[in-house]
Amino acid sequence: MLTLAYKYRSELIDLYKEKIVENRYFFERNSNIIEYDGYIDILSDDKECLQYVSIDNNKKVLGYFEAYKCDNSISNIRILNLEEKTSFIFKKDFKEFLNSLYNNDGLYKLSWFVIIGNKTEKMYDKICLKNEGKIIGIQEKHSLLSDGKYYDVKLYEVFTRKGKLLKKYNLLWGIYE
Repeated sequence: MLTLAYKYRSELIDLYKEKIVENRYFFERNSNIIEYDGYIDILSDDKECLQYVSIDNNKKVLGYFEAYKCDNSISNIRILNLEEKTSFIFKKDFKEFLNSLYNNDGLYKLSWFVIIGNKTEKMYDKICLKNEGKIIGIQEKHSLLSDGKYYDVKLYEVFTRKGKLLKKYNLLWGIYE
């Protein structure tokens, strides 16, 4: 179930601290430094950032979703799956999160990035293609990661329902509902 991260901030931060050192979060760290505190800063309102968690039926945190607002757009989207294997619940919540952004009357466009080589890059490419979005470009050698190497970053942009003046649109499946 998708719910406000504020309600689960202590569970989320504890889980993050435990998981972020794992190799599979290499690209998520987006730095050559592992930040244990402050990397997930749960805010008490949604003026600057929309923050949600995915929880299962036992109220266990499965993942984290974040979208920073800038004027009438989203300037960055962050998805963090904290499970060993991605569950149906997390996938459903991810879809609901993206669709809530896409169908939000107050937002004009979504912009985000991915470090090239991250396994989520293919998924983001598909979302962008299905929704008439654009790959804005590549920033070469933009992110220094913990292996001491610089990685390229790919930038994305998708106009929202308001930006396209569409009826209800399902972002992940690329269909009108």
